[in-house]
Amino acid sequence: MLKRKPPNDDIPCKIRLLDESEPMNIPIKRNALGEELFTRVCKELNLLENGYFGLRYVDSHQQRHWLDPLKAVGKQLKGVSPCILCFRVKYYPAEPDALQDELTRYFLFLQCRRDLLHGRLLPPNADMERLGALFIQSELGDYDASEHRDNYVSTFKLLPRQTELMERKIVEIHRTLTGKVPADVEVEFLKMVANYDSYGADPYPARDIEGNTVNLAATHRGVGAFVLGRRKELFDWAGVEKLTFDSRTLVIQVTGQQDGTQSLLRHKKKKTVVEFKFTSREATREFWLCALEQQGFFRYPQSTEVPKAKSSHSLFRRASKFRFSGRTEREVVALNVAHDKNPSFMRTSLRTMPAVNPRLGGRAASGAVPRCSEFEELRRKEEEKLKHDKQRHETHLMMKGELEIEDGETFMTVERTAEVHHLCSGSPSANRTMSHSPTLATVSSTSSSIMEETEAQLDAQIQGLTKELKRSRNNLTAGGTCCNVPWVVAGGDRRLLAGSSLAGVERPRLLE
Repeated sequence: MLKRKPPNDDIPCKIRLLDESEPMNIPIKRNALGEELFTRVCKELNLLENGYFGLRYVDSHQQRHWLDPLKAVGKQLKGVSPCILCFRVKYYPAEPDALQDELTRYFLFLQCRRDLLHGRLLPPNADMERLGALFIQSELGDYDASEHRDNYVSTFKLLPRQTELMERKIVEIHRTLTGKVPADVEVEFLKMVANYDSYGADPYPARDIEGNTVNLAATHRGVGAFVLGRRKELFDWAGVEKLTFDSRTLVIQVTGQQDGTQSLLRHKKKKTVVEFKFTSREATREFWLCALEQQGFFRYPQSTEVPKAKSSHSLFRRASKFRFSGRTEREVVALNVAHDKNPSFMRTSLRTMPAVNPRLGGRAASGAVPRCSEFEELRRKEEEKLKHDKQRHETHLMMKGELEIEDGETFMTVERTAEVHHLCSGSPSANRTMSHSPTLATVSSTSSSIMEETEAQLDAQIQGLTKELKRSRNNLTAGGTCCNVPWVVAGGDRRLLAGSSLAGVERPRLLE
């Protein structure tokens, strides 16, 4: 007979933070409400103005959810192992500079930085360098010619498509920001991004009634429909009368003229029903819940005035219900005015956040960050290691008969593994063959030191190295420089590239 777990045993929850510092480890009772876990996280962070934040997790079906403060933690995290939650901004305020606490603005600043790097926040090209310079000013302070030498901006991952030209412009703008402290920089940054259509947008892929691909996002303004990164339609909350869903179809009933430069509606009527088709019912339900929460938070003055909602149902499917939990924006502002304590905190260096810089060999920064000269030393050591691993891989492929070797202007292929083992054994036939093939003679001297290792060990080492190189190439961007990769793995065909660099060789396609 199987023993059931006691209902009140602790769930070890790991909370990831916005500054990518060490995650929090908080045990929580299974029957404890989500509000208790969220309150403990905010207490650890010393966050008083917490009405704009929430905890997010991914279920066993890879669907994201916000932790409901009115439901038991064990019920919501059922099947989630390990229990990892992320502390994130849930409601993006329309006027972020009006936030009372500096810590709240700092967390919003970090969230917008994540959105920018992940492609959710899409600023115009003219503002890219300005935003990057504000990051640098917040991190390094005023420009100092004696300290900020060479291309010091390249040690930061600031923008999703960062190039050398953009870095030079960021340096020029950084010189003009003298005197701005981090708090002032963050306010200026938030004022800029709050005007973008993609501010606070968490896009969900869907299709409109005509079959066109769109991305829907619920923000403080309303439900926005984005096409190719640009907002084509906005159903503001004042005009949304009803929001429901049936299976994979989201239904929005709107009234009045809706904002949009290129409408997705065929006819502009006073009352119109708009439908969008999602990829799955789970995604439709999650967006429906998020949209109703955004509408309740920003539109209604009191949480008690937010109406309950119910989705469509059938004989074989129960209806999903919505009940607003938490406070509205007006209630949060009124509560924040009541306290005048501005909590103290320490900012985290942007360099220590694990954002991959494509111009530094695809490595993620962590811990203490070396200077530019130390980066060059680390790159040189990596190149030496790759060169050594390349020689071992070459010898192993020679032993298996899978290597094409460049010998002058001609190529020759070793076809049988047994012949290579025979050549390496020092037999008279091997000496005769090596006299006609100086390339094989060189390889045989190299392979003698590796013959002691088993073929299984070599295969494991090569497989691990190949995965590491794939990850490195995956972290590169179009504006970055390619590291010295000793071979290209594509479609199962392994071809060794001659030399220790990729000069004159076509760059491999970056993995998506």
